[in-house]
Amino acid sequence: MLINAHYQTSPADFFQILDDDALLVWVARYENKVVGCCLLSVEGQFSSELAQQVMLGQRRPKGHLLPQSIAAHIGLAKAAAQLAGRIQRIAVHPSLWRNKVGQQLLVQVADWANEQNFDYLGTSFGVAQELVGFWQYSGFSVIRLGVTKDAASGCYSALL
Repeated sequence: MLINAHYQTSPADFFQILDDDALLVWVARYENKVVGCCLLSVEGQFSSELAQQVMLGQRRPKGHLLPQSIAAHIGLAKAAAQLAGRIQRIAVHPSLWRNKVGQQLLVQVADWANEQNFDYLGTSFGVAQELVGFWQYSGFSVIRLGVTKDAASGCYSALL
């Protein structure tokens, strides 16, 4: 399902899911079958000093895409010091598209993140009209639009 949902997902990503303690997985089931999934990366919580360096473009630690992008591109160092959840992937079986399975997964993730005292949730992806609509319908807002097209996707990136 993940491979079909995103051009950059490969079978090797399964090992990342198993090995990365900061990557959490939610699944949606229907009639005892997995029909959707959501991958959430726990990010942020940099020291104030590191957050400031990221904001100034002096440091770029591996990972932590969401808080680093907010700090570096929007100028909010505090975002890198806060606890963030980045939705890396969300996928639903094509036969159930438009049945709100994706929105239900996002509600579950948001409820869990709220219980865990996350400061914010977000995502980043190559802009396609149907994707922006899905995320906006789910209550997310675009906070940054890339200025150049991604070499792999040919799309501008959006940060929500």
